[in-house]
Order: sequence, then C-alpha cells, then structure tokens
Amino acid sequence: MLLERVRILFGRIIAAQILLIFIFSKRCNSFAANQYLMLCSKEIEMATYFVRLNGKNFLIDGDTGPRKKRFRSTRLVEAENQNRAETLARELISNDPRLQNSVLNEESDPPIIYIESVREISASAYDVQNRANSLYWEDEDN
Repeated sequence: MLLERVRILFGRIIAAQILLIFIFSKRCNSFAANQYLMLCSKEIEMATYFVRLNGKNFLIDGDTGPRKKRFRSTRLVEAENQNRAETLARELISNDPRLQNSVLNEESDPPIIYIESVREISASAYDVQNRANSLYWEDEDN
C-alpha cells in the first residue's frame, strides 16, 4: 500500500518536472501540456481484495518433533488489479513471522504457497477484516 502511494507521488513529481522544463524552454507547446495533464490525472484506482492462500509441505517443529504441516490463510490487500493483489498477498504471507520463524525445510524440499481465491470486496466489510490475517495449521497426513 505504501509503495503504491510513493509510486503515485513520484509520478506526480516527474510530471511537474516535465511541465517546468517545457515552461522554461522555448519549445512549450500543447503536446507538453497534454503530457503533463495525462501524467497528473493518471491516479491509480485501488480496490480491496480478500485473498485466500494455502500452503503445504511445511516442516514445523511441534510438541512431538518436526512434522509436515499445511496451512490455510487469508489476507486483505489494496491493489490496482487482481494479479497485483495475488502478488502482495504472497509477499505478506511469506514475510509473516509465524512462517519465517517456524519453517525447518531443507532447500531441496521447499514449502509451497498457492492462491486459492481472490475476491474484490468492500473495504469496510467487518467480517472480512476480522478474518483477514488468519493462519490455521493442520497436519499434512490428515
């Protein structure tokens, strides 16, 4: 979310610089003005997405020793499209301390995270917000 806002702000700064260059140069024309207007009006529309993720092949140390587990999780993300929402949700779950601090897999046997579903929702959906950061572990042999 923050990166997207920084990108929008950066784009506006560049657009303003382009306008200043053309204003102070002798070649100020309607093309420059149109380019400026196009860049400034190009604000990215953000939507809110509810993303369901699954993971499998996670070697987790438990009370009875290391066991293979799978998980189900949900994330609420703001993005300009569904593909970007999937990417952001994957990044969020991959950086979740509940995963990073628990996984014992070798590089030759990596865990797998995949998207189950992506649904655009109302940003104020109360029930969804309550479930938006869930992570449920299950034994893989069940």
